Amino acid sequence: MHNNPSDVTGSKGIITPGLGNFRINNIRFYNYPANTHSIETCNNCNSPVSYTNEIFISNISFTNISGNKLFMNGAKREIIYDLDGTFTTTAFDGNQRVSAAVVNNYPHLASNTACLPTTNTQQWDTTIACDSSVKVASVTFNGLTPSYIFYGINLKAQPINSSTDTVPVNSTSYSSVYSLMETYALPFITGNIYNIWWLTGLDFDHLSIFSSSTLTTNDLGIRFKFNYTLNREMYDIGPIRPG
Repeated sequence: MHNNPSDVTGSKGIITPGLGNFRINNIRFYNYPANTHSIETCNNCNSPVSYTNEIFISNISFTNISGNKLFMNGAKREIIYDLDGTFTTTAFDGNQRVSAAVVNNYPHLASNTACLPTTNTQQWDTTIACDSSVKVASVTFNGLTPSYIFYGINLKAQPINSSTDTVPVNSTSYSSVYSLMETYALPFITGNIYNIWWLTGLDFDHLSIFSSSTLTTNDLGIRFKFNYTLNREMYDIGPIRPG
């Protein structure tokens, strides 16, 4: 980065793509002044994005950075996998991690004790880092029919203790995501159960669910509970299409 801050205001070191997987390895950032972004996510994300982008980072360092180390653009649905702890380091929140998954501070994840918020939102945006004791993976919901009743309606997600949990919706622990395409993507923690709903519980005739390619047969599953009043006619469940 140039030593004259007035020449580089608004500059970005790396801008990640809006879809698919992206890897950043063996990169050094030097002398980024205020009003710059070392890493900015989601190129061309001026409208709501429907899928989650997964970014894998390793062997990275920051020296003399006054601007943003991370800025999440658009809908902020990315999962940033810090593979070796060099991305988050102690600068994120004072904790050293061997690895982490960095995501937007979604309430349905932030309630997990393994996920801690940054202590410097000016440099790390409104993110949390989930340590290696949990696995974070993206899940996409789409193919909702009849599609017209879901147009512009937010999906809501809330962690629950069991599939029979009848506790009323907690306004402090559910996340809400918007889509114009009736396609919704969010990160989730494996081994957990989540309540998923639209408005107060819209009924659907069909729903497709696609999981991240990072999930393996050795990972714990993710369980979803849907609020509805009619019996479901069809579910499609499968891996997410390759990025």
